Amino acid sequence: MTIDSTFKTNQFVLLLYVVVAPNEEGMGLPLWYMLCTCDDGNKHEQLALETTLKIVFQRIRDVGLDKSNLEYNALNNVIMHDQYC
Repeated sequence: MTIDSTFKTNQFVLLLYVVVAPNEEGMGLPLWYMLCTCDDGNKHEQLALETTLKIVFQRIRDVGLDKSNLEYNALNNVIMHDQYC
């Protein structure tokens, strides 16, 4: 499973996150999409990522990230509080 975000893909400047996983043929299939604000003051993006990752981790345990500190911090916070990690 791999997670990544795109920037400014819509008229409201919301971040679009997608998680993909390979199928039997190696093609990436989207598992979930998430739109969130990029309001740094309230940490909406990190909170949305943590909430979503908690739900994803109930079913999937392997995650790949790019070089995003925000994604790493959200994932790290989820792992630190997950009884199975």
